Amino acid sequence: MAHDPRDGPPTLPPGALGAKTESGLEIFEIAAGRGEKVVADRKVRVHFRAWLAEGPLVDDTKQRGGPIEFRVGNGEMFAALDEGVVGMREGGRRRLIAPSDLGYGARGSGKTVPPYATLIVDVELVSIQ
Repeated sequence: MAHDPRDGPPTLPPGALGAKTESGLEIFEIAAGRGEKVVADRKVRVHFRAWLAEGPLVDDTKQRGGPIEFRVGNGEMFAALDEGVVGMREGGRRRLIAPSDLGYGARGSGKTVPPYATLIVDVELVSIQ
């Protein structure tokens, strides 16, 4: 039976390697991808799903109709996604565990993300422009 993302994030696959950055972002490499690596100031297209640490799905680009595009390191996206794609290769997948200051912080986001929420984000790099 397929995992329903509304039920919370799927379990990490066995052997997924994780690391914590200086900012406090936890990054788990799920699939390496291929080709060149993402660096700052490159435009990327990604799919992502984001859950609150407590489980509810709060965003899913596939449900919204397609990948999002942004320039890395320019603050166009929340900080965890901006930082978490650096070093990824096309087709790569990562899980990011983002403390609130790398997500939406004290302001939260609309009715779905409360203030100071920890986010779990699964990201897939579709392409580097």
